[in-house]
Amino acid sequence: MDGGSNSLSQPTVEKLVDSNYQYWKICMESYLQGQDLWELVSGAERIPADNPKNSEARRKWKVKCGKAMYALRTSTGRELIDQIPDMDTPKKIWDALANLFTKKNTARLQYLENEFVVISQGNFSTPEYFLKVKNLCYEISELEPDDPIKEARLRRYLIRGLRKEFMSFITSVQGWQTQPSVIKLENLLTNQEALIKQMSSKTISEVEDVQVFHFGMHDRIMLVISYYNKSPSNSYLKVCHYFGRWIQMLYVLVVSMVSLVAFLSKVQQIGLLFISITSFGSFGTNKDT
Repeated sequence: MDGGSNSLSQPTVEKLVDSNYQYWKICMESYLQGQDLWELVSGAERIPADNPKNSEARRKWKVKCGKAMYALRTSTGRELIDQIPDMDTPKKIWDALANLFTKKNTARLQYLENEFVVISQGNFSTPEYFLKVKNLCYEISELEPDDPIKEARLRRYLIRGLRKEFMSFITSVQGWQTQPSVIKLENLLTNQEALIKQMSSKTISEVEDVQVFHFGMHDRIMLVISYYNKSPSNSYLKVCHYFGRWIQMLYVLVVSMVSLVAFLSKVQQIGLLFISITSFGSFGTNKDT
């Protein structure tokens, strides 16, 4: 058993603070393994028995113990060290930090999950809102690595917190056969947000000139209707605000009437064909007579 590295330089590991324990733990464990100190910190390597034959082995163990304690203390914030005083072995320091952050992480995790459930977009732009939710999701997953938040759950919470102006668009997207990824959804909503801002400065006569991309004709009509159904900012849009629902119903009625007319036309053609066949058969019968 050797004494490990002779260097007493401070380890190049990010200092432990209240918010980075999981990251610090991984980095610190790797550093201690590289310095041949991890077995001592984990408790696998214990101090030799106190007898004359082990005097040199005990001295080397104490040297390694001092190096490990130095590495742990210099990579931990002073306010945390003050909470674990009088620890005389690196294993005791390691275990005390683990116990301390287990309690803190439980409370922190509960707080983050509560915030995750009630988070909403508010006045945030779409990129700002998505970044906030994804950062929250990342921190929860870091505190609970055995049960990370998957993309489907993240997408549901993102959609639930969106402003009402996006609801008609989201309804259309949820009808797609393949649901977009979180990244694609963010890009689509960012384009939608830019379009709504652009339309807010237009009059009704100018709305038709606004390019609506990524969507078919039905989605374009529904987008304009959903925009008009918001609280409008000018007199023209106020009219559309009151009659937006009627416009939507009229659109559905027109589509239904077109389908009905096409159906009746087919029925008429079949009826004429039947009459022609019947008339031809009657003519043949009279001729034979």
